[in-house]
Order: sequence, then C-alpha cells, then structure tokens
Amino acid sequence: SKNLHLRVSTGQLNDTIRRAMSAHSVPSHKGKQIKIRYATQAEITPPKIILFVSHPELLHFSYVRFLENAIRKKFPFRGVPLTIELRKGSGEMTKEERL
Repeated sequence: SKNLHLRVSTGQLNDTIRRAMSAHSVPSHKGKQIKIRYATQAEITPPKIILFVSHPELLHFSYVRFLENAIRKKFPFRGVPLTIELRKGSGEMTKEERL
C-alpha cells in the first residue's frame, strides 16, 4: 500500500534514467537517433511515468522494459503495476499537435 502511493521527484527520476542510459545507450532505428528528453511521474495511484522521446514509435519495447527495471531497482515499486507511457517531445511536435 505504501509503495502504491509513492511519489518520485522529476529530478530523481531523470537521474535514474540518465544513469541507465549511460550503462546501456538508446538504440537507433534505421539510422534515426532516438533521444529521451526527460521523464516525469504523471499519476500516483497506480504510478504512471511519462517519457518524452524524439521518436516514441521507434523505441523498442525491450528498451522501455530495461528502463522500467532500472526504475524498479532504484525506487520501491515492488508489487505495484508501473505504467510507462511514451510521448513525443514538445520540440518535435508540429504547431497543430501542440494546440
């Protein structure tokens, strides 16, 4: 129950993601470099983490699982369903998508 209501700060979450990315870099897809801009926890119960990525449709599910495991290793999310959502970074959106 305590782990279900855990709130992780954006700074701690981004530090964990950066450390995981330095241990295992983000794979490219057909020459396109995929960049993870930042992460934030959007919801608390159940925890939902949003990753802002340059090409979310190209990021392989196994790398997302790798990041999820890194988050679970750092923070006490044992026994809690953790949702990770990929979104396009605001720098890559068109004007229509931002509105």
